[in-house]
Amino acid sequence: MKRPKLAATLLLQSVLFSFLILSPFQWIVTAQSLPPAKQDGFFYKNRRVDSDTIVIEAFFDPVCPDSRDSWPPLKQALEHYGPRVSLVVHLLPLPYHDNAYATSRALHIVNTINSSATFPLLEWFFKYQERFYNAPTHNMSRASVVDEIVKFSAEAIGNSYLSAIESGFNDRKTDLLTRVSFKLSTSRGVFGTPFFFVNGFVLPDAGSPLDYNGWRKIIDPLKKRSRRRGLFLNLHKRKRMDRYQRVEKPKPETPIDENEIRITSQGRMRSYITYAMTLLQEKGSNEIVFKAMGRAINKTVTIVELIKRRIVGLHQNTAIGSTDITDMWEPLEEGLLPLETTRHVSMITITLSMKELNTSSVGYQPPLPAEMVKALTEFEYDGEGSPNGRRRGRGGRGRPRGRGNGFVPVEYEDGGRDRNNRGYGRGRNRGRGRSFRGRGRGGYNGPYMDMQQDGGYNYEVQAQGGGRGRGRGNRGGRGRGNRSNGPIQAAALRDDLLRIKLASHLDFAKMTQDVEMKDHQTPSHSVSSSVPSTFQHLKEIASVIETGSYAKEIRRIMRAIRLTMGLRRKLTASVLSPFLNFALVPGSDVHTRLSGFVPKEVDHDMEVDTATSVTQTPAKHVLPELEIYCYLLVLLFLIDQKKYSEAKDCSSASIARVKSLNRRTLDVLASRLYFYYSYSYELTGDLAEIRGNLLALHRIATLRHDELGQETLLNLLLRNYLHYNLYDQAEKLRSKAPRFEAHSNQQFCRYLFYLGKIRTIQLEYTDAKESLLQAARKAPVAAQGFRILCNKWAILVRLLLGEIPERTTFMQKGMEKALRPYFELTNAVRIGDLELFRAVAEKFAGTFSADRTNNLIVRLRHNVIRTGLRNISISYSRISLVDVAKKLRLDSANPVADAESIVAKAIRDGAIDATLDHANGWVVSKETGDIYSTTEPQLAFNSRIAFCLNMHNEAVRALRFPPNTHKEKEGAEKRRERQQQEQELAQHIAEEDDDDF
Repeated sequence: MKRPKLAATLLLQSVLFSFLILSPFQWIVTAQSLPPAKQDGFFYKNRRVDSDTIVIEAFFDPVCPDSRDSWPPLKQALEHYGPRVSLVVHLLPLPYHDNAYATSRALHIVNTINSSATFPLLEWFFKYQERFYNAPTHNMSRASVVDEIVKFSAEAIGNSYLSAIESGFNDRKTDLLTRVSFKLSTSRGVFGTPFFFVNGFVLPDAGSPLDYNGWRKIIDPLKKRSRRRGLFLNLHKRKRMDRYQRVEKPKPETPIDENEIRITSQGRMRSYITYAMTLLQEKGSNEIVFKAMGRAINKTVTIVELIKRRIVGLHQNTAIGSTDITDMWEPLEEGLLPLETTRHVSMITITLSMKELNTSSVGYQPPLPAEMVKALTEFEYDGEGSPNGRRRGRGGRGRPRGRGNGFVPVEYEDGGRDRNNRGYGRGRNRGRGRSFRGRGRGGYNGPYMDMQQDGGYNYEVQAQGGGRGRGRGNRGGRGRGNRSNGPIQAAALRDDLLRIKLASHLDFAKMTQDVEMKDHQTPSHSVSSSVPSTFQHLKEIASVIETGSYAKEIRRIMRAIRLTMGLRRKLTASVLSPFLNFALVPGSDVHTRLSGFVPKEVDHDMEVDTATSVTQTPAKHVLPELEIYCYLLVLLFLIDQKKYSEAKDCSSASIARVKSLNRRTLDVLASRLYFYYSYSYELTGDLAEIRGNLLALHRIATLRHDELGQETLLNLLLRNYLHYNLYDQAEKLRSKAPRFEAHSNQQFCRYLFYLGKIRTIQLEYTDAKESLLQAARKAPVAAQGFRILCNKWAILVRLLLGEIPERTTFMQKGMEKALRPYFELTNAVRIGDLELFRAVAEKFAGTFSADRTNNLIVRLRHNVIRTGLRNISISYSRISLVDVAKKLRLDSANPVADAESIVAKAIRDGAIDATLDHANGWVVSKETGDIYSTTEPQLAFNSRIAFCLNMHNEAVRALRFPPNTHKEKEGAEKRRERQQQEQELAQHIAEEDDDDF
């Protein structure tokens, strides 16, 4: 019975012994099975792998004679093919080669120190291979062999690396890298050196050295197939490049001359054109240079052609070239090799000069004739859409014309022109043409307009009607244009369209031949006759208002207001008088009234085209919108001329006229009149007189559902109350007035500012801070004065809350000087120095009085004292009340008693954590706790998260979607079912009607 027990004990002991012995080895095997953090291999000349690159993987042993013999022909082949062939060298230290492991480790060490010295060291080992190959080192110890290899490596790449190489042999990382090389070789089935893989496949004679011709026979067929599959691989390039990220390289800071303009594909054409014309016309530059690369070349050519058609006498010289840009890509996933891509980018340099350039240059072009140059209009039209379209037909392709609502000359969509550039049209721009001529219906015989679109400059003349036509013959075709909803679309010189489109396909090598073969006429620099006058601009705006009134489109009226603001500085008596004669009926009441406000000038040069002024005929019936617009122009003129009393009379007359009209197309104009009505009375100091009238106007706007008028008048009433410090009445009006979605961002910003001021006076600092910061954030960048005022109040509110604004708040562009008093005030509050606070308040008393923030400055005194007391409690664990009074610089009759009451109040409010010892007359501060153990971080994160969520909700509410986008498009089958149901319903109704009879 004892033997089985003994046997079981021995068996259990042997199992435990086996587990204890074998488990470490199992852990080592598991640990070694993990993949390395970096891919093994040395890239020859840092050539990375591309989609069309042929990859050769070579397994070498630094002390192997066969590896040494295979290297020169392989290197010769690599130099022959260049970047099209990439080489990756893996090291395989063979066990039967003495010192193979040490030399391989030396290569890894040098690669980590300076990767460009790896292959020179490998060639050095091949050249002096007999020094470390087997027999010469038999009588040397391992340490002496390593020392010899260290010195040898430093001799090959430079003695300055000696200490780095020595420390590398003491670093375990280089030992692991060498082991990874050996394991990679064995895992790939490599059994000797040299051994070669090409594009991942083993060569048939992988273990034999190849000569140069042998490599040529292998690589040449692969290179041809690589070219054929290039197109297919490019289709998948974007998907594969998602696994890489480009390595940002620092851009060389090359100086840019003042007259040099660099065009990018993202920049707006109109910005480049405006800057170029400013250099030529205003800054007096005689020469400008445009430079562009890649996709921006077409845009550059178009910009230059446009500028040449706006300024007379510009000589042009064009130079083209190219450059190679190398991009480095690093993988985002393990197991991928870094990539290196090379892009061949074209470059262009175009010089425009008022002086004659080198006429013998290949890219020289003389100036355009003066009759082909037309000056650019001085204000922009917000056209929408694109003139591009689809076309098809027999005998060629038609060129479609877009559709729009502008009054422009007739163009045919596909009817085309005859050989003499003749054409005719009638009806709705629907044409059918044969051979070279065609006919169409549509067009307008109104004035010619020279406009531009929002999307850039466009020289396609667009008709008002539909855009469909059909033609036959060798110039025919049928096309369909896209609709363009702008009131006046892009139109200019019709002959320029073909030149601009051909400019993107210019053959720069034949540029000297692309000119007309006729005598060149000397360009005339007199282009003043073609410059549109301010009066002409006003007439065009009046036509926009008429179109918006007839079509009942409010956005056209708004566009007219925006264009008028751009002309405000050019309004003079010589412009307004003829415009009033044009827009109003001479001799009418409104014409007589408004003409009385415009002074008569005897000697002046009128900006009126003589032909227009002679042939113009006044309208018999004036639109109310045009009448109110004339009131607005005269009111702007009087305010700019500082004739405030006359502006009051004019604004009062305009408001009386607005009250008698109830048209929704007048809402935009009326809201502007409301503003200038209040502003004119404010300038004269009689703002209180119109308060009752403003309330009546607000009531009328509410009854008429004029939401924009309600919004404007509410802000004017709040401004009126706050001007006289009637904050309670302003709050009552604000709380009772109806609120709705904001129609104007400017009015909404004003409302937020007035709300912030009311909340500040009512001690609701948190809500006031939110309103003021939101008003400053939403305000337009151009409204700098309003943004400065918002920041001033926001700074004071934050100081009253106990916060210190960031320094960047005071360093905003264009606000440093205006916010300087508040910066010094903030500094005094931050320090807690009451004496410095008094000095700043006295120094900038005039500024604070003008900003009407004196009462808030008085409130800040308690914050200064509290801040100073907080600094004292942090600095001293115990301090007497006498010293507290001295440090706070209290100048009262009994400073100690005041200091005691101030400390007691601060302790009660939680401003400081201390106890007051009245008997001994000192203050004992408690130890400061960890703020992260309180709820302060949670509250701070909560406020930030609430801000982000509110911003997200506002962005979602501001989204606009086109109508019926959620509805599916009706198919043919559903349409038939709907029509059948309608027919059955109509038949059923007819039968019921028969039954009634």
